[in-house]
Amino acid sequence: VHVRGIPLASKTGIKSRFYGYNGEQCGVEELALQHYAGVHGWQGLHSESGIWMTLFALLMWDVIFADIPDVFRTRFQ
Repeated sequence: VHVRGIPLASKTGIKSRFYGYNGEQCGVEELALQHYAGVHGWQGLHSESGIWMTLFALLMWDVIFADIPDVFRTRFQ
């Protein structure tokens, strides 16, 4: 997959910015979303894995917070 964007002047330590398909400045995540929306008609969102972590926590809640004796050695853990 080749996503083409026009890069803005970038410096080391600063997030890369591009001109998107709509001509506005955007980050690489938004540029990828614009590419897939234009090429394939797909819709998406950028969530930094928030959705997957939330689903994992909800599905595994009982396991994560199970009352298991002698797991913690001190009350500060």
